[in-house]
Amino acid sequence: RDRLAAIQIDRFEKFVDYWMERFVYLNDNRIFVSYERLTDDEMGPEEAIRMTKFLGQSEGVTPIEIESVPCVWKSVVKYKESLKKTNNEGSRRRLDPLHHDSQRSGPTERPYTPELLSSMSDMLLNLIRKWGDRHLRLRVILEGYHKDVAAAYLSTTGNNNIAKS
Repeated sequence: RDRLAAIQIDRFEKFVDYWMERFVYLNDNRIFVSYERLTDDEMGPEEAIRMTKFLGQSEGVTPIEIESVPCVWKSVVKYKESLKKTNNEGSRRRLDPLHHDSQRSGPTERPYTPELLSSMSDMLLNLIRKWGDRHLRLRVILEGYHKDVAAAYLSTTGNNNIAKS
């Protein structure tokens, strides 16, 4: 997992750089969306409305009515909640009724190493320095990720000695 995580850190930085450099001429004519904000129960519908308004500015795109966006957002993003209600209050339907759930025990989460967290921090700070002054919303998203990485570093190492934005 650690080797793959290191590769993904590099890929994430390249991904952001690619899209920022490729469409540098668009400047204000782009939208930044974070997964965390889009799937949040309170901010998600607002984020979906923001996306709808943005896409509605494009020629040939006819968005749905703004009043319908929160309902569509809930149906698409929070669909698992509706499945629980229609499927015996949370039970999972199985294609194979003889299949049993895993009896695996042990921790379900394994913290990242301090080295990986430091690498994530460096990558995020590089992106913030490179693009943050040009795109405030991207900066806010990246700073939020950095805050989470710094908290994980503190939790893992007990010290707060990770680079700050």
